[in-house]
Amino acid sequence: MPMLISYRMCLMAAPIPLLALTIITFVDNPNLSKYPAAPIILVLITLLSFLTAYYLRKNKDVKKSPIYKCDKGTALLIGCSGGLCLMLLFRLFGFYGNFGGRASEFNFGLKSLKPGEELDDAEENIAFSLSFNSFGHCFQGGSAIFLFAAVHRDIVLPILKRPEGLILADLLANSMIVYPVYNIVKRGIKAGSTFATSSFCNNASEWGIGVVFAVYLGLLISAISGGKTEDPRKTLLLTRTQMLLNTIRLVSGTVLAIVSIAAAILFGHSWHINIDESHTDDR
Repeated sequence: MPMLISYRMCLMAAPIPLLALTIITFVDNPNLSKYPAAPIILVLITLLSFLTAYYLRKNKDVKKSPIYKCDKGTALLIGCSGGLCLMLLFRLFGFYGNFGGRASEFNFGLKSLKPGEELDDAEENIAFSLSFNSFGHCFQGGSAIFLFAAVHRDIVLPILKRPEGLILADLLANSMIVYPVYNIVKRGIKAGSTFATSSFCNNASEWGIGVVFAVYLGLLISAISGGKTEDPRKTLLLTRTQMLLNTIRLVSGTVLAIVSIAAAILFGHSWHINIDESHTDDR
């Protein structure tokens, strides 16, 4: 039975707390001109949340039905992405850790030292450094927008005008797992003992923000579409193709679940590391 995300859940998804958090982030950021990423991101997410809530309230049809139906694979992908984001948020605030940094600057503290380096040489572990890689990670997470049937129906089909475009969109949705898989393998091998202070934190956070934007945009498009939940794949693609695409999503979701579990284990193993005593070949 498909899982349902109702309009009530979306309305409860925190426009007001997000606005409060945005204001706090602006006030608490002493280097706003140097580290503006966190406040700007929160402003955009808050705006999306208010728009989604507005269209959900405005559209009476939405109130009578869920705005989004998802299969098990999609639920795994969104759920595990959310779990990974919460893990990184916990790390950003440094609960029960000794990382330094500042959440309002998207600063995870100092990275582990390279062999031969002193504490004064340590680099800061900051997400969204206005580099190409930062936005590349974000765009990869943003491919999650193709998990939404409303995006397939109202954007993909009108643009590509062929049912085969739905297959391409589905494959793009599954590509959201590529970067976290690569990142966990790379950091796990090169910086397993210092994982909590590795670049996984800032890189995965950039990816996670992309996922958050994608999910909110997907929900907004679904709300604007009037609560229609029809999946065009079911009417325009062969049953065998539908089953294959759903299986691929399920496998992708399972892989992302494994990544999340691995990240939790590596974080736990390296959580209480002392920066001045840690050395790694990875940044």
